Amino acid sequence: MNTFDTIFGPDDVLVLGDALPVLGTAMLGDAFGTIKRATLVRTGKRELITDEAQKLRILLINNPGFEMTLECVFDADVTAPGVLESIALPLVGVTGRVMEGVSVVWEEGGERMISIPVAQWDSMTSAEAYRLEDDLTTIHTIS
Repeated sequence: MNTFDTIFGPDDVLVLGDALPVLGTAMLGDAFGTIKRATLVRTGKRELITDEAQKLRILLINNPGFEMTLECVFDADVTAPGVLESIALPLVGVTGRVMEGVSVVWEEGGERMISIPVAQWDSMTSAEAYRLEDDLTTIHTIS
């Protein structure tokens, strides 16, 4: 039995009945190091259509999807993800593609961090991604 003064190890995952709580970022994985922060935002372009009296008639959300930023402690033995590589967060139910702008930052006395921008649009959820290779003649399919 666990009590309030029970100390859990860094690899312990607690399951409380059917609740399956997430403690910190433990369930986000560690493929690119330890995730320190994950931000997930539902996106889309809002368009308001009004009548002659400027009363709202229709609200359209164009290109709905999401954008996510993962900030991780970047381990030395890890390779940064490639553009359009797929990243899944199963507990959130989201799979996205790595966008341009992956950055690695470090400072004196601090940990080396990597920031990974991820995006996905609802209309492309089950679609494949394509990338033109450096030779400008080869199209690479990324599933």
